[in-house]
Amino acid sequence: MIPRHLAPKLLEMRSKYPVLFLTGPRQSGKTTLLKILAGKEKADDGTIACQKGLRTGFLEQVPLFGEGLSVHAAILEGLADRQAS
Repeated sequence: MIPRHLAPKLLEMRSKYPVLFLTGPRQSGKTTLLKILAGKEKADDGTIACQKGLRTGFLEQVPLFGEGLSVHAAILEGLADRQAS
């Protein structure tokens, strides 16, 4: 596993700013890190601690919408999924 030294700073920044911009070289774990923070993947190691009531979201790099759905219908479907969880 490649050590990730950015995680503590990223978590600190997330508590101060509502939006993050994360850059880095290809294949360095940017998407994986954000998926872990959004709860879409589990971390291999370490601890993730979030403030109480924190809401996170994650927009896929290539969104997967149901075939034939309009943009409006896809948004409504996503909102329904979020409210159900």
